Amino acid sequence: MRRQWCPHCLDEDLVAFGDPHLRLFWTVGLVTACPKHGCRLETTCPICGEGRTQTGRHAKRVSMIGPGACGSCGAWLGARDAGRAGEPRAVAQATDLEVCMARQVALLVAEPLQAVERVAVDAVLQGACRRYFGGAMADLARWVGLNRSTVHGWMSGAVVPELSRLVELALKLHIDLRDLVAGNVSALPSSLGSAAAALEPRRRAPPEPEQKRRQLQARLTASESWSIRGMAADLGISHRDVYYYAGDAAREQASVRRDQSEMKRSIELAAARSVAVASLDTETSSARGLVRRTRDAVAASHPQLSYADLGNVVQQAIASVRVSIGSA
Repeated sequence: MRRQWCPHCLDEDLVAFGDPHLRLFWTVGLVTACPKHGCRLETTCPICGEGRTQTGRHAKRVSMIGPGACGSCGAWLGARDAGRAGEPRAVAQATDLEVCMARQVALLVAEPLQAVERVAVDAVLQGACRRYFGGAMADLARWVGLNRSTVHGWMSGAVVPELSRLVELALKLHIDLRDLVAGNVSALPSSLGSAAAALEPRRRAPPEPEQKRRQLQARLTASESWSIRGMAADLGISHRDVYYYAGDAAREQASVRRDQSEMKRSIELAAARSVAVASLDTETSSARGLVRRTRDAVAASHPQLSYADLGNVVQQAIASVRVSIGSA
């Protein structure tokens, strides 16, 4: 569940209520736009970039002090800076399809099915089949653009389409998503018009093994800085495919990077132990809180170390100091 928000909605909430709030439908992965303002939902802080990992990917959760306040730098996540007057900052606009899909999901979330209602997508599809195609399921399947077995499963009620397909069907049938899910046949329009309504087929890209092998060999021989997962993500394939198409070279690359990582980590730990020992040598206050103060000193000089590594470094430094004192 990714945390996203509309900057304009946050600004309006702050002015109207003094306390902004996050919308539930913003957490739906299918939703990428605000149906009210037509802008694309944001997932990162515009000031410090909180919400984006070091590799440039979006994080699933963005820390917030409160709704609309970045948990990292405390900046306001709305379009208008709360501390300065003037025009709001630019926010990317969403496409018409993204806005329509967001509106459909928002309507369903705002008025979910009641306890006495049931999911009855099959009733609407059966009604559409009778009204527009004279009861011919094959014509409905051809119009939708899917095979007959898939449409038959939907119409029989044995299979419920996934949310993205439900939204596409609602848009093609010119009906609200809630009416489609609840089986409200009376909400169907009298005619669908002449526009083509076929859903976009979801086909997997052809494997093209030789092309993948050439691309992988070029990456593996060009530089040793690529990680296996990073290389796979850049080429749009699974990291398992890297080992399948270029097994020996990929294993050698992974071994080299593993050795480099272990060497770099050992150097960092050795440097951190030196800092810890130096901190212990200069420590003149009482022994109370000695471990915590030493850990803070090491963390300040080596912030990349994990909490477990910090504890191990401090304990090793204390042990080495005790040994040197005992031998003296």
